[in-house]
Amino acid sequence: MTTELLQINRDKPNTIVETAYLPHIFGILCFAVPFFSINYSTGFYYSALLLLVVSLIYIIVRRPTAILSTQEKWLMIALVAYPLWAATDMLVRNNWDWNEFKEPSRFLLVIPVILSLRAIQVPTNYLYLGFFLGAIWAGSQGLYQGQYLGIYRANGGASHITAFGNISLMLGLLSITAINAYETYRKPIAVVAIIALALGLLGSAASGSKGGWLALPFLFWVIIDLSDRPTYTKRFVSLTIVLCIAISAYLISPLVQTRIDAVIPALMEYFNFGDLKDGSVGPRLEMWKVSLEIFTQHPIFGSGVGSYYNEKLRLIDAELADPRIFGYIQSHNQLLHSLAEGGVLGMVCVYSIYATLIAVFRSHYQNHKPLAVAGIILTIGFIDFGMADGIWSINNAGTFFAFVSAILVGVTARSHENGITC
Repeated sequence: MTTELLQINRDKPNTIVETAYLPHIFGILCFAVPFFSINYSTGFYYSALLLLVVSLIYIIVRRPTAILSTQEKWLMIALVAYPLWAATDMLVRNNWDWNEFKEPSRFLLVIPVILSLRAIQVPTNYLYLGFFLGAIWAGSQGLYQGQYLGIYRANGGASHITAFGNISLMLGLLSITAINAYETYRKPIAVVAIIALALGLLGSAASGSKGGWLALPFLFWVIIDLSDRPTYTKRFVSLTIVLCIAISAYLISPLVQTRIDAVIPALMEYFNFGDLKDGSVGPRLEMWKVSLEIFTQHPIFGSGVGSYYNEKLRLIDAELADPRIFGYIQSHNQLLHSLAEGGVLGMVCVYSIYATLIAVFRSHYQNHKPLAVAGIILTIGFIDFGMADGIWSINNAGTFFAFVSAILVGVTARSHENGITC
């Protein structure tokens, strides 16, 4: 892999570490973000912050020229539109809340990361190593906490159990994309990637997070795009593999058995009698019903950013919602939550980020498929994770998605422009 050497600006000798060191500085930070993500929260947040700061310094000092593709231009519009809509909504309704603006603001913050990585030829080895070691570390923590410490639902080093389970699975799947990125060392890379996938899945199982399990069939379906001829036969074989993994996890893990066995009785109890049988499925169904009720009352602009909790209390007081969902602050479904608080306009702002990311990564399928498929897996994975949780509202998960998607967009675009392969 070649490394572009930036010309030293002798008029600014004290600005930023330059020449051949710069791609490696960015590379280390691109490694650190997935590596620490759910394993050591402090390291994760500082790595993301440092990547942002270094990107800003680079852009201010170097002022790189960015020739964006049509898909990338739409992505930039989406990254600005969501926080702009959220800020406008709160200002117009006179209910500004910095805590509510934290989630949409992340997408403004990652724009400098995308622009800087598009201008610097970062060795992709760093990113893949972050996926490998991040998944292996996560799975090891999940096994240790579950088997040796007796923790019912492992959370690794993450701030939230759901984030740990979903991202552990995601890191394992992202590791698999590395196999096609290396021509010379494909067999040893494949061994490491499979180990990372296995431990990523184990970490997810140890967390008991059902959102990741629901996403698994879709993600295995997408992984087949890595093959030279992604036929439907291969895709259905991949679904068979997922089924075998699911059956094995169910038979081996008492936690998985407990979590799965609770689903059907909870669904029957809710739809037959309107009762919340367990602490997961039943409350989610009731919160989704509340979200739809709020949306029908405010279909275009929603009830306002951060208003879900108060709107839910209003419906509980009117005896239109079960009081047992009193303590939940969001609807545990990204689509329905965005519809409730933002109406059609807010939902479009949220899902335009997903849609434009998919368009950007699809545009690179012919030029750098491993990184492009990694981006598709990340995006579709989080769409699926959002079906069971307000995934961006979880700090670990929201920051991971924003920064890792930005890294993949920037690195993939740069690899495309230079015809880079590992």
